[in-house]
Order: sequence, then structure tokens, then C-alpha cells
Amino acid sequence: MAAAFALYFAAQCASLALSARIGGNPGLWPAGAVGLVMILCAPDGWRWRVALGTLVANFASHMAFGGLRGAPLALALTIRLLGDWGGAEVLVRALGTRPHLDRSGPLLRFSALVGLAITPATALIGSAALAITSGTPFLAGWVRWYIPEVVMTLLLAPALWVGITSVGRGGRTPWRRAAEQSLALLVLVGGVAAVALQPTIAGVTLPISLIVIPVMIVIGFRYGVAMTAWAAVATFVTLLVITLNEAGPFAVSRAAGFSRLVAVELYAGTLGVSMVLLAAVLRDLRAAAARLQSFLETVDSPIIVVDSDRRIVGFSPAAQTVFERTQGERVTFGSDPLGPTRGPPELLHRRAMAWLGALSGESQVVILEPDESTRLEMRYEPMLNASGEIVGAVASATDLLRREHEEGVRARAERLEAIGRLAGGIAHDVNNLQTIVLGESYLLRQSVSSMPEATESLDAIDETVDRTKRLTTQLLAFSKAQVMAPRVVPLCAQVDAVAALLRRVVEEDTVIDVSHRGEPWNVAVDIGQFEQIMLNLATNARDAMPAGGHLWIETASLRLPTREATRLELPEGEYATLTVRDNGPGIAPDVLRNVFEPFFTTKGPLGTGLGLATVHAIVRKLGGAVDATSVVGTGTTFSLWFPRASHAPDTDTSAAAGASVSHDAARVVVCDDDPAIRRIVTRTLSGAGFIVHDAPTPAEALAWLAGDGRDTAVLVSDVVMPGMSGVELLRAARELKPNLHVLLMTGYSENDLLDLREGDRPDGVLPKPFHGADLIARVRTILALRSQG
Repeated sequence: MAAAFALYFAAQCASLALSARIGGNPGLWPAGAVGLVMILCAPDGWRWRVALGTLVANFASHMAFGGLRGAPLALALTIRLLGDWGGAEVLVRALGTRPHLDRSGPLLRFSALVGLAITPATALIGSAALAITSGTPFLAGWVRWYIPEVVMTLLLAPALWVGITSVGRGGRTPWRRAAEQSLALLVLVGGVAAVALQPTIAGVTLPISLIVIPVMIVIGFRYGVAMTAWAAVATFVTLLVITLNEAGPFAVSRAAGFSRLVAVELYAGTLGVSMVLLAAVLRDLRAAAARLQSFLETVDSPIIVVDSDRRIVGFSPAAQTVFERTQGERVTFGSDPLGPTRGPPELLHRRAMAWLGALSGESQVVILEPDESTRLEMRYEPMLNASGEIVGAVASATDLLRREHEEGVRARAERLEAIGRLAGGIAHDVNNLQTIVLGESYLLRQSVSSMPEATESLDAIDETVDRTKRLTTQLLAFSKAQVMAPRVVPLCAQVDAVAALLRRVVEEDTVIDVSHRGEPWNVAVDIGQFEQIMLNLATNARDAMPAGGHLWIETASLRLPTREATRLELPEGEYATLTVRDNGPGIAPDVLRNVFEPFFTTKGPLGTGLGLATVHAIVRKLGGAVDATSVVGTGTTFSLWFPRASHAPDTDTSAAAGASVSHDAARVVVCDDDPAIRRIVTRTLSGAGFIVHDAPTPAEALAWLAGDGRDTAVLVSDVVMPGMSGVELLRAARELKPNLHVLLMTGYSENDLLDLREGDRPDGVLPKPFHGADLIARVRTILALRSQG
């Protein structure tokens, strides 16, 4: 509001002061353009306020410099208010609140409305009022009103509009660019003045046009619409001042008084408005070319775009590589894609016919094989404009060899996924069977504890199940279905903790050297699975060095660079790394690329082929990556990347977990769809003194909790059950008993345990198979934590 008042007041004062000094029409009336733009820029609901502000500024300027008083002044203010406010309302409804006057389409519509409707109507009302009040001839009054108004509006409006909207967006011109713009205006004004003041060409305007047009084209191309508009205003003012001083090509006009100023206005206005419109067109063309190139920069496919004259006007980064491989040179803007090239004549002929066919409207598909390592499917398509006319052609390439490789990778991933699902299903069934074996062994051990031979047999059974459990653990890790309990720990501290175990795994004549570089960053890992990773890598190194050797284990902390992150398929960020290197015989390249394949082994019947596949699956599951490098005769290096954990290390709760607190009278309900497992769990807990109720289905468990089992303390449930999962049972049971503690048993997948709400999380997860003592200890731990809470 204040800015509108100040700017309008200054513009009107300058015009009135100049008019008073020279008499008549000075040819410079910028106030109308200022008022129109200020009102047009105002938000909805504020236009009338800004209009009133310009009215007050108009009144104040007349009081200071104008000669009008009384009724003529009131009439002039009313006409100006109708012209500015009414014109703004017409433009708002025709163009929108912000018509973007730096673009050719909106600017052309704005110019048409101002030049053919708004300003003629204002001039008509004003000239009629002058004819009635002062006797001024109507036609002369209309011309004197219309031409200065329309010229200044069409020149000043784009400049003011772009400046106001740029300030509203927080835009700011760097000082170097501002200096360049100022220098360009000085060059333009100086050139116009120098040419216009030459007496030999005083009656000719062509030399002035030869100066103005090239300079304005450069200004429009480099600085845009607003700067071009200011350059046009500067040219107009320069010629006006020269003419008022009886010099220049318009000073010798036959007509006296305002007629020669009208000639200046017509010449400078027509030239200036044309240059502003041209600048808007150039801006749109540059924006369209930038959008095209921006699109091409974001696509992975090689694409080349040519115009109807067969000049390259756009290309994607990938096209550079393809162009060099197929034509032996770099692609450049403006070049001819059929220019001098190298290659077999038959290939050059097919490519030329394809381009020419596309430019004539025919789509072409050509297979190009410039060398043994390149096989491209090139598609040549005509490019049409909105009218359906051919304006160019587009060529895109598909790397057939790369596509075959990607299809092979995708097929391999699908095959591994299927194998993983099969392995997870097998491991689930085996874990259920192992749970039964361990449970029966535990119960039988209570009866034969005084029989050494029977105890030894039971120990052998337990040991065999434990060995089988390690195999199913690998299967579950490979299938990504193993239950994980990640803890935040310093990677270096965890490596040190496992190092002592590794020294018992490798041969005595193998030296293990552990070192740490960088900061001790924290990582989130499952402790048991991390031990498994280290044991698998150490076992592989031991098998590669049967006569002993050297094993280096090193941790470090780093920020993964973009190129390395892309290679490892990881997001950029901070990672703690683990490197395990041996000086064994190394791995041949054809073998190295398969080492992470499941069931791939070089150990013959002694290997399962799951060790490194398990390492790869666990690390990937943790959000990291693993890589292997090897030099035959030197050794092999395995590098692992773990994402840095942002929060502090978890405290050790092992003591609480191992506490044996007696809650023999506590009630427990056991739910499992497998009768054998349900019977084992029930008997084990009953033997430990708990009051146990078994429920074959989740519905029966809920019915028990809602009826006779209202005082139940713990629910022990399987995770995967028909009809209702263990997690769903947990939610329903806690709706009945909010304080109910839940222990979930699982031998299959952790997927049902992910993304749980805080109130849906179990108090414990017991992986199958488990020993009876582990089951009892876990239930007692839950009850102990409950009593402490």
C-alpha cells in the first residue's frame, strides 16, 4: 500500500512538473502504468485498497504540481480511478491474478487488452470530458491521451511486473549482473544519443533502429523481458529529451507542438513494444529448450533430438557414449548426425536412411552392431508439433546386450527368491520338529536323571539338534526369514568380543591380527548373527590356509562416496566397515563372482554352499553391503559395510534375561495349532510349577481369557497359525487384558513382527527350536520384569 502510494505519487509528480515546464503534452505519463500494475499485483480483496491509495497519491500530486482544482480535478481523479482499477479488474478476469508478463502468450494478450480495450476506453472518457469542459477537439484530445498512455503502459508494465513479483519471491540481482545491465543501458542510451544528434541524419530514423534493435535483441536474450522493457523506456526518454531540445530526427517535424512528440511516442513505442515481445518469445524458447534438455538429463536411455534442418538440438548424457561408439565422434549441439562418420558403409547407409525416413514422417527400427561388444536397437521417430507438422526427429537407443544382462539378473533374483522361500519353509518345518525333539528330551531328562547312560544319549540328541539348528539358522538367514534382535553396539568392540572365539576356530599356526581405524562408530546388529558372520568368514579363511597363515581383521569408519555407494547399491551416508583379509591362495575370477551364490561351494561334500550366502543375506538385511576381492597367489579380502547407528549403544540386559525368579503359581495360556508342540510346551511349563491352560486355536485362547482365565499372567503363542496370527492374537488379547504379557514362539518369519505399534509388541520372542530350560527361563524373566515394573 505504502509502496503503491509512493511510486504513483513520484510518477505523477514528474509528469505534471514536466508538463508545467514545457506546456502541453510532454509525452511521458508513467502513472497510469504504475497504478495498473500495482493494483493488478495486489492480492484478491486488496485491489480496491491499492486503488484508493493510488487515488490519494494522484490527488496529492495535483495539489503539489497540477493546475486542476475543483470539479475538473474531481473528474480527472474519477477517470484515472476508473482507468486503473477498472482496467486491473478486466485484466484479472481475462488473464488471471498473475498473468506472468515475462512470457510471450500472456504478454501478447495483455498488450492486446491494454492497446485495444482498456486504454482506448479511458482515452475516450477523458477526451470527451476535455471536450465538454475545456473545448479541446475530441480527436486531438483522444490522440494526446491514448498514445502516451498505451506506450508507457506497454513498456513499463512488464518491467514493473517482473520487478515486483521478483521481490515478492525474495529474488535478488547479483551485483555483477546489475553492473552488466547498467553498462548495457549506458551503451544503448549513448549509441542512440550519438546517432540521433548527427545533423546529417537528422531526418532519418533508420540509423537509430540499426543501433537499438541489435542491442535490444542482445539484452532480451541475455537479461529477459524486464530489462528489455527498461531499455525501451530509456530509448524513449532519450529521444524525447533530444526532441524537446530541438535536435534529432523528430525536431524537424512539419507539425508543431505535440505532433512531433506523438511521432517520438509512436516510433519509440512501436519499436520498444516489439522488442519486449521478442524478448518474451526468446525467453519462452530458451525455457522450452531448457525443459527439453532437463528432461533429457534425467533419462537413462540414449536420446538424440534433431530439428527439421537435421541439426542436433538436444541429447541425453547416455547418447554421448552411444554416439561415440556408433559414429566415432562426440555429439554436439547444432551438428548434423549424418555428418562425417566412421564405420562400415552398410551401417552408415542404414543409419542415414533411418534418419531421413524419420524426418519424412516414417518410424524406423534399426539394429546397429558397430563392434563385437555393442548391439543397439535404434528407434527413429518423427517429431510433430501441435498442428501435426513434422518439426524434427528423435532417435533413441536400447542396449540389447545390457537388456539381456538385466533380464538375466532379474531372472536370477527371482530364482533366488523362490529358493529362499523354499528354504524358509523347510527351515520352519524342521524347527517345529526340532522343538518337539528337544522338548521330549527335556521332559525325559527329568525322569532319567539318575541313569548316566540315558543322560549321555539325551546329550547326544541335544547336540545333534543343535548342529541341525545351525544349518536351519543359515537357511533362515539366507531366506531373510530369521528373527533378528538388533542391538546398537560399537563395531570395534563387537569385533574384539568375537576375536577370542575366532582364535579357537582357526589353526594354531594362523595369526589373527585385529586393528581399528577411525572413530568407534555404533552399528545396529543382531549379536548372534554377527558372530555367525565372523565365524563363517574365519572358517573360510581357515579352509583356504590349511597349513596356517595370517588373518587380518580391521574396522574403520568412513562416508561412502557417490560412485562407491552406487556400485554397492547403498544410499550415501556414514558407514562402519569390517574387512577380513587372508594371505591364502586366492580365488580365481570365474569362481569369485559366484561365491555369494547359495549352494555354491568349492569344498566338495564338506561344504554346504550357505556360508557366504548367509553372510550376504544378513548384511543386506541390516541395510549394509558385502564385497569380495581376490588376487590369485596373494589372498582374499571380504569387505562389509554397516550403516552407522545414530543413537547410543544399548545397555546389557543379559543379567536380567538370565534371572531365575520363581513365579510357580502364575497362570499361563499356551496357543499353538501343532498339538505336539502345544503338548510339549504345556508339560514343560506345568513341570516347572506354572498353572497352564492349552488352547488349540486363537479363538479358544481368547474365550479362556474372557472367562475362567481372567487372572492369566502370560500368553505363550505361536506366530504363524491358520485364521489368526500370533500378532493378531496379541492385539485381541490385550484388548481383553491390557496388562497381559505375551511370549511369541516362531520358527519361520519375522515379517509378522515388523512395523508393530508400541502396544502391539510382545514381551519376548523365542526362536524355535528351543530347550525346555530356555522356555522356562524366558517365562520367568517376563514375570520378573513384570513384577519390577
